[in-house]
Amino acid sequence: KQPVQEWILALGGAGIVAGLSMWGYRIILAIGSKLTKITASRGFSIEVGAAITVLIASKIGLPVSTTHCQVGATVGVGLIEGKTDTLNWRQFLVIGLGWVATVVLTAFTAAGLTAVATLVPYKFSVPQSLSYCPGQQVFVYSNESGQLHQVLCSGLPQPV
Repeated sequence: KQPVQEWILALGGAGIVAGLSMWGYRIILAIGSKLTKITASRGFSIEVGAAITVLIASKIGLPVSTTHCQVGATVGVGLIEGKTDTLNWRQFLVIGLGWVATVVLTAFTAAGLTAVATLVPYKFSVPQSLSYCPGQQVFVYSNESGQLHQVLCSGLPQPV
C-alpha cells in the first residue's frame, strides 16, 4: 500500500464539499423524499444498514459506493411495509439510469483525457518532423551530459 499525500485528500474533500454545496440538495430531495417516505426511525435504519454494508464490503475488499448503499437501504426500508406503492419506482428507475449514464460518461471522459494526455507530448517534445509517432515513443538520453541522444519511434531509431 502506498500512503496518500495530504494534498490529494484535501483536494478530494474540497471537491466533495463543492459538489454537495452546488448539487447536494437535488440528491437529498431525490432520495430523501421522492423515493419513499422517510421518518426518523427509517432514516436511522437506512444509515446504519448502509454503514454496515460499506464496512463489511470494505473488510472483504469489495469496492462499493456509499450512495448506492444508501439508495439500496432506502428501497429496503420502503419495501418493508409489504406494499409496492410505498416506493416511487419511476424515481428509482431515474436513479438507476443515472448510475449507468455516469459510468458511460466517465468512461468516455477518461478516454478523451487519456487521448489528449498521450498525444499532446508528441507535439511539444520532439522536432516537428517527428511530431507524429504511430507507435510507442522512447527518448534516449546520454548518461554523462543528460542531452537527448535519440528518439525511438515504433522501435525504429530516428535521428535527432
